[in-house]
Amino acid sequence: MMDISYFVIKRLVLKYEQGEGNMIDKVVKKIKEQNPSYSDDDIAMIKYGLSGLYLSLTKIVVILILSYFLGIFYQVMYFVILFALMRSNAYGLHATSSLVCLLTSTIYLIGLPLIAIYLYIPIYIKIILGIIATIYIYHYAPADTRKKPIINPLKRKRHKIVSTITAITFLIMSIFIKNTYIANSCFICILAICPVISPSVYKLFKLPYNNYLNYINRKEALEC
Repeated sequence: MMDISYFVIKRLVLKYEQGEGNMIDKVVKKIKEQNPSYSDDDIAMIKYGLSGLYLSLTKIVVILILSYFLGIFYQVMYFVILFALMRSNAYGLHATSSLVCLLTSTIYLIGLPLIAIYLYIPIYIKIILGIIATIYIYHYAPADTRKKPIINPLKRKRHKIVSTITAITFLIMSIFIKNTYIANSCFICILAICPVISPSVYKLFKLPYNNYLNYINRKEALEC
């Protein structure tokens, strides 16, 4: 069984970037042929959206297959849902290539659930680190990307408030929920989002931070 799982996962990883490029290029070419009125910007946005969809689907397939053969399928599913709720408003950096994204996501979404299964976290540690992490999230969320800047100030404010409320909710759940795994997962999700939105981590990976400022500065320059 492990030999089969290894073969499947290895094949998915090897074909990941090649498959993404070939498949999406064919779909985009078909869309362009059927809609000649679409501008280059329209096609670029469509290609970006399809790339994100393909990336997410392929990534989750690899992670779920691996979690199934490790015997932690349901634990990973719970963690993925909780982390997605946290990240949907806090946002955060994305890897510069599909393969790097796949590898880092696998480490995050397989490694952290394994820690949540076996780790004992005292309540006072949860309270202290949880409060620090929540303040950090309030200060730095949402962290946008070059390809998806959050230009609208109202949206940025909304994402900041919702991500902070989510962190507070997860912290309370981690303290009062009886199920140890879910409680640990809620707490770990709060900590895990901090590096993803950290300016220092953006700098480490040589990625631009506060990308929305480029559009604001450009607008102000045009108005002058």
